[in-house]
Amino acid sequence: MKESERLAEINALICEAQAISIEADAMKIESRESELRDEGPPYNFDDFMRLAEETREIANKFRKLGGAK
Repeated sequence: MKESERLAEINALICEAQAISIEADAMKIESRESELRDEGPPYNFDDFMRLAEETREIANKFRKLGGAK
């Protein structure tokens, strides 16, 4: 295996690991939204869901950087 291929694989793995971490953050945001909804304070819940979606979009960008389709 060429050095460049090996480095590309390492880059893909790093990008995928970062994407997984970011998706976990999105899940935490959604979870927090659910907790706040149960508590009933006057939060704009759409903001939480929009932030979670934007966070997932960032994760997808990392996947594309790593060569995922």
